[in-house]
Amino acid sequence: MADGKETQGVKRKRTGPPELPLDVKIGHKIHHSTKEICKAAKKAKTFETQKLIKKLKGLRTTKKPESEIQDCEAQLEALKTTDHHAAGSTVFYSKIKKDKVLAQHDAVKSAVESKLADTLLAAAPAGSPTAKVHARLLSSKTLAAEAASAVQALRALVQPPTEVENVEGRDNEEEAEVKDAPAQQRKLKKVKTSQQSQAASAGPTPGNDNQAAEADGWESGTVDEDGDGWESGTVDGGDSDAGDSDADERPPPKKAKPATPAAAGVAGSSQFLPSLAVGFIPGSDDSDVEEIEDKPKKNRRGQRARQAIWEKKYGRNANHKQKERDVAQEKRRQWEERAQKRAAAAAAWEQRERIEAQVQARPLHPSWEAKKKLKDKEAAIVPSQGKKLVFS
Repeated sequence: MADGKETQGVKRKRTGPPELPLDVKIGHKIHHSTKEICKAAKKAKTFETQKLIKKLKGLRTTKKPESEIQDCEAQLEALKTTDHHAAGSTVFYSKIKKDKVLAQHDAVKSAVESKLADTLLAAAPAGSPTAKVHARLLSSKTLAAEAASAVQALRALVQPPTEVENVEGRDNEEEAEVKDAPAQQRKLKKVKTSQQSQAASAGPTPGNDNQAAEADGWESGTVDEDGDGWESGTVDGGDSDAGDSDADERPPPKKAKPATPAAAGVAGSSQFLPSLAVGFIPGSDDSDVEEIEDKPKKNRRGQRARQAIWEKKYGRNANHKQKERDVAQEKRRQWEERAQKRAAAAAAWEQRERIEAQVQARPLHPSWEAKKKLKDKEAAIVPSQGKKLVFS
């Protein structure tokens, strides 16, 4: 019992499966890759078969020479007898032989010789239908892509990438993603960062409040300098003609604006804040209202007046004239259709009366004639009138 209590809480440590040697891993990898490549070879064979069948139908439909038809039929038969497993093994074998790392590895050589060397396609005579079929099948893009991925996986197994190569690969991918990013997004990011840096670095200074206020006044439309009246549209009455001629020759220097006590106040405040709320509005609001009220009301022309203008401008091509012509043509067409219907009905009625007259004019059958005469004779006999006898 004591031994049982001691061993009850002990857990057995699980160990993973033993790592396989490299040659065994390479053999398994080649076996699995061969299966996948054979699947791709089967798809390529099916595709080539469909192409040959379609080509053969086209040759027979267009009545091409018999030699071309026979050659196409021979290629189709050769393709049907081709083993897709052998085609896949051949492509995989040639890809491995072309790779320098795999072609010089001893374990890969032994695995290839044991698993692929015996299942290769047999060489066909040059120019024969079998050689043509094998060439098209082995050059399939689907088959080549599958074989290339298998060779890459096998190379990674033989020479596993180091940590430095992995880090460099990730860095290259990140650089490629950054390069592929749209230029517009990069520009927006740069503008945002520059604006943020400018907002953080630039601060209001007490000495520059007057200049900033003056600039704000220009942007908002408020002008209080004598020389600025030329641009704002206000001219003092004290200016003379001589002063105007001098101003044309050279512009007068601006007067230095005296510093106001309000500008030396709290940094960041501005005495032009009310003027920044709106733009420049010449004149007063009352004058605008009076001008609006004095304007006479413009009535829109009537339809006839507009049509008269359009007739003078476009003539017969005016829209309302075209609509009138269309309406008149539609009425005329409807009237003609009704007249045709009446004429057709009258012609049908006349035809029916003519047929009835012809039927009546034909001689009757002797039996019908005898019956008719009998009926006429009976109608001519007057029935006897009975006399009432009265006995007294």
